[in-house]
Amino acid sequence: MKLKPRLYYTALDLVDKVIELSTMSPYSDDWSFEKQKDNAPRLVRLQQIQALMHAFVPELLEKEELGEAIECFTRGQFIEHRPEKQYDTLLAEMHRTIAESRYPTGKPREIGLRHMEYSYYHLLDYYSRLKKLLNYNKGVMEISYPFYFHFIVTDGASDSIAAPTDAIARLLTMFIDPQGKSFTREELIERYDYPEDDLLDLDLDWM
Repeated sequence: MKLKPRLYYTALDLVDKVIELSTMSPYSDDWSFEKQKDNAPRLVRLQQIQALMHAFVPELLEKEELGEAIECFTRGQFIEHRPEKQYDTLLAEMHRTIAESRYPTGKPREIGLRHMEYSYYHLLDYYSRLKKLLNYNKGVMEISYPFYFHFIVTDGASDSIAAPTDAIARLLTMFIDPQGKSFTREELIERYDYPEDDLLDLDLDWM
């Protein structure tokens, strides 16, 4: 079974794949090719993450272990390795958001790369929690009348947080990839050794 291929991959795909991996395998000690060599779906997901890290956060692949690089990614530790000038647009938006907020923020102060790492970490954590809520009913294929009530209420709540989730996704992309790059699947395969395996087929085989 083949899913319709994505036209373009962006930094948000890296975020979503890391969240997916951490949901499937919550312990970072398991985020290695050696540990997952007998689990094809997780192994391919790790290969996808490695390829996307080459494309969007190559700074982190200097780490000896992929698991360590993924942990550094979730903490935003790629930001400190970059010139602050790359973040001019994002910094302007951060200052503007603070200035327009309802909170008594005091006088404007400099926001450094370490401050940005802190903001990124918390935005990513919040985004991952929102994604879990959005996917709450994802596995429901069929439902009968007596069970509709909770489905309708939770699905309506999910609809209400879809737009804020998209807004945070846009900000995360700006932290990870200020240039806003995108790649076709073919480009990822050719340039970054992105795996060609069909994940849906693998997942179905392992059910």
